[in-house]
Amino acid sequence: LDLEQLHAAAKRQECTVNHAFFAGVVGGVAEYHRAAGRDLRELRVVMPVSLRRPDDPAGGNRWAPARFVVPADISDPGERMAAMRDLVLASRREPSLSLSRPLAGAMQALPSRLSSGLVGSMMQGVDVVLTNVPGPTERQYLAGAEVDGLWAFAPTAGAAVNTSLVSHGPRACIGLLADAAAVSEPAALNEMISAELQEVTKAAL
Repeated sequence: LDLEQLHAAAKRQECTVNHAFFAGVVGGVAEYHRAAGRDLRELRVVMPVSLRRPDDPAGGNRWAPARFVVPADISDPGERMAAMRDLVLASRREPSLSLSRPLAGAMQALPSRLSSGLVGSMMQGVDVVLTNVPGPTERQYLAGAEVDGLWAFAPTAGAAVNTSLVSHGPRACIGLLADAAAVSEPAALNEMISAELQEVTKAAL
């Protein structure tokens, strides 16, 4: 996607690129269910939420995973963006969110087999994981060739779908990974999420 258009669409709704991305993916997953003849009113979503404060030193990760029950029946892209924004802002005021970082540190000290099992059990029942990572703003080269974009395909880790946005210069590159046991038509899901993200960006025009 065009990152500037996505940013402009979000700004018109007093939202961020993250909220616009959230709204597009939720709309696409809901449309996928409707196309299969299933009525979908809510989705269970996990998204990393920034805990960085203005006085925090630069560098390092300052985020925690937040769980949302998201309305999936908002047809208007602008209204959907605003709803996602309100959910994310409310999650940052959740007192339990601050406990996630020390717990994550403790899990990293466990053997990989144990920590993987714990993460998998925590993610059971999650429909979608959303990850938004700011990428490089300047040109990048690999073996002398200019890099056009960066796509991340994050593991589902027990969820049905994981979508990842990585910005790269003027582009927003979105990778989608789905569990074959949960998504029987991944190409259709990809098309529907793409179409809904395009609808979100049209709010800037």
